[in-house]
Amino acid sequence: MFGLLHPVGPEGERTYWVRRAVVIGAAIVIIAAVVAATLRLSAGATDGDPKAAETSAPAVDESAPPEENAADPEPGGPDEQGGQGDNGGEGGQEPAPAPSPEADGTETPAGDGTLLEDEQQQAEEQADEAPAPVPEEQPAPEAPARAQAPECTPEQLEVAVDGADEVSKAAGAQPFGVVVTNTGTANCTLPVSADNLKVTIFTGTERIWSTEDCAAVIPARSALLAPGAWISSDVTWGIGRSAAGCATASGEIPTGDYRVVAELAEVVPAQREFSLV
Repeated sequence: MFGLLHPVGPEGERTYWVRRAVVIGAAIVIIAAVVAATLRLSAGATDGDPKAAETSAPAVDESAPPEENAADPEPGGPDEQGGQGDNGGEGGQEPAPAPSPEADGTETPAGDGTLLEDEQQQAEEQADEAPAPVPEEQPAPEAPARAQAPECTPEQLEVAVDGADEVSKAAGAQPFGVVVTNTGTANCTLPVSADNLKVTIFTGTERIWSTEDCAAVIPARSALLAPGAWISSDVTWGIGRSAAGCATASGEIPTGDYRVVAELAEVVPAQREFSLV
């Protein structure tokens, strides 16, 4: 033991220590070269065969406590540097992941493609069966110009009565036309109904017949009158007397002179004389 720590020989003690250091350094270099070559060979074998990496790694008992599965490597030891462990196995190297089917050159099973085609066909069928979109309702067209024109004033209107000068009693009915003309210079809207238009037939001062007794004789209507335009409402007299409620009153209708009077609201009334024969 003394000779190991204190070399004895013809040379000085320093010379023996230098020789020992050289020998130990050479041994370390050789060992490192062997370890590096072993690691390169192991890495190449693992890259070529994925199963080799799985079989080369030492099996680990998962049921054992973590302290028994592996010893903690010392800092800077071979396990941290990727060197050999105590049992000669490779330390610190994980198994290479299994290559994908594309990497191995294997084709995707035909079932997957068929499944994708079936899903695409089902999606197309569902799209065909989907209800057609309901078109949105279009806004109603704007009201005609007549709704924007003001109502005609009495000063804009002129009333006239059109009919025969001689009426035959035997005919049994006689039509008269009440003509209303826009004598103004602007458009106006004219509503016509039994509420604002009245037609009455007289003989002398005697009232014979009137639309006041039957409003249905004058149907309601509305018209847009431009300057100079006119509208006509026809009224038919049945050569008889009228009573309230669209009834016919009794009484003789003599021949002679008659007159028909048309009144439209506050417009100046119009009349026409005729003879009943």
